[in-house]
Amino acid sequence: MDIIEGSLIVQICREQNFEQLIIAYPEDPNKFIICANNKGTESTCGTECFDTGTTKCIACPPASANNPCTGKDALDVVSDNCQNYNICMGGTIGDSVTITCPAHQHYCEREQKCTAAIEADCLPINKWCEKKPNGLKFEATKCYEYYECWNNKITLQTCPYNQHFHKDKRVCVAGSCANEDGTTTERLPKCTIDTEGKKMPHSKCYKYYVCLNGIIYTGQCGAGYYFNEESKTCVKDIYDVCNDE
Repeated sequence: MDIIEGSLIVQICREQNFEQLIIAYPEDPNKFIICANNKGTESTCGTECFDTGTTKCIACPPASANNPCTGKDALDVVSDNCQNYNICMGGTIGDSVTITCPAHQHYCEREQKCTAAIEADCLPINKWCEKKPNGLKFEATKCYEYYECWNNKITLQTCPYNQHFHKDKRVCVAGSCANEDGTTTERLPKCTIDTEGKKMPHSKCYKYYVCLNGIIYTGQCGAGYYFNEESKTCVKDIYDVCNDE
């Protein structure tokens, strides 16, 4: 071991606020520095590597390991793919804890956490379903649509009328969509041969939709009445079941 004065090593040691400290040698995993009394003592681990976590010489990781946390500080977060991310534990060998995102989420570098795949913007949409189970669902941009995986391919699906895709349950549920500002997005039913002349529920309980000559119209029940989804007619609200304004 050599004590080196007036060098970069001494400068490094003087920047430390400890009387004695063992630190890694810059850009050389096989060496370390013992700082004492503002002087630096250079030492080597030989064929082993210096681990900053334990301040000991340990076996070096294989060159092919490609550890994403090698050389990273403790608690750094590194993602090696969209499905997993690593919390680095510090040390030259790159100890880390690997965490896998839930099946319908990806790791978001911007937020540094697992989020909805469409928000994470980690992979192109056409790559989302590679090696994923059939039937796996992701939310889409429109709240009544969703993406579904089948045979490693992704398809855009639409919930039935008067339903929206529930982000947590991963299924279509009854009701209108809730926007971030608290408003709702009214989704109009499509007029087809099967719906011609038929009344369909509206988000307001005293209103309904009806298709006439291929055009959708909004109807309204009289005062004191509400639209009954089972009978498809306006009925008297004797039990105050409709409180919409």
